[in-house]
Amino acid sequence: MGIVVDPTCPLCKSERESIDHLFFKCSYSAWLWKMILWRSGYHRHLLRSLVDEEEWIRLHSKGKGQASTALKLCFSSLIHNLWLERNQRTFENKSRHKRILLQAILSDISIRLNALMIKDKASPWNIASAINFKYKFNPETCTNKFCSWIPPEESELKLNTDASLEAEGGGLGGLIRDSKGMIHSMFSENVDKEEIFELEILAIERGIHLAMSLDHFNIWIESDSKFAVDVVQGSIPPPWKKINVIIHIRDLLSHFKKWRITHIWREGNSVADILSKRSFPWKGCPVQVLFAPPLLLSAVDDDRNGTLFLRL
Repeated sequence: MGIVVDPTCPLCKSERESIDHLFFKCSYSAWLWKMILWRSGYHRHLLRSLVDEEEWIRLHSKGKGQASTALKLCFSSLIHNLWLERNQRTFENKSRHKRILLQAILSDISIRLNALMIKDKASPWNIASAINFKYKFNPETCTNKFCSWIPPEESELKLNTDASLEAEGGGLGGLIRDSKGMIHSMFSENVDKEEIFELEILAIERGIHLAMSLDHFNIWIESDSKFAVDVVQGSIPPPWKKINVIIHIRDLLSHFKKWRITHIWREGNSVADILSKRSFPWKGCPVQVLFAPPLLLSAVDDDRNGTLFLRL
């Protein structure tokens, strides 16, 4: 178009402009991102590229809580405002000091979070986020949820599985118990995977192999991933990238005399959750997990659906 464009970065005016330079090798943008991370409670070196930073955001802002939402909004607002600032300097010869731009981003985050009115747990992390980004903290009301581990039939074993995803990798965990709650076997391992659904499916697969090694072919599988349960049951089609794993799981289950898989609330799957998180060596020195023998305190027969709840 005949427009002569200066290849120098309009923000720092010291290096050649590129996407990787603008996000966040540029001293102007790097300072802004570090200040936002500091307000979010993170003190770290910036990563190599925008893609790496985006992946870090995805892993560290899981959930819909206030602090997670604030971090995601900060990142998107920073990208948006940096690009606006770059265009204003390039085409309109207007510029703002980095501190002024930081205040504009923080003001934008404060307005958006106050409008969303998200409720969250009153943890020190969430309260600090509300103070640093100047939005009203809305504590969520705690409600009691009754969760019981329902024992299997005397002729079957029960497999509980779970998975955990951290920034450094994934963890699998599960255990097999009988009708009296006695543990027959368990597993806990770390795998190099980046998708929580794939981890949940792998945990189920590991548990099935474990049940087969016990020469027991009457199994009840429980997972707190409703999507994984529906996919294994066949009530919804699996993602095409994972279809081979699902086919393998169904092939393994075809060797069982009887099997079933159901969804369980996360609160009722806490032991498998502990085992999945125990597999992360960077969380600290690994410790041996000891489970006390189950004590049957009472049995409640729910007349509404005929379910027998055992409180262990």
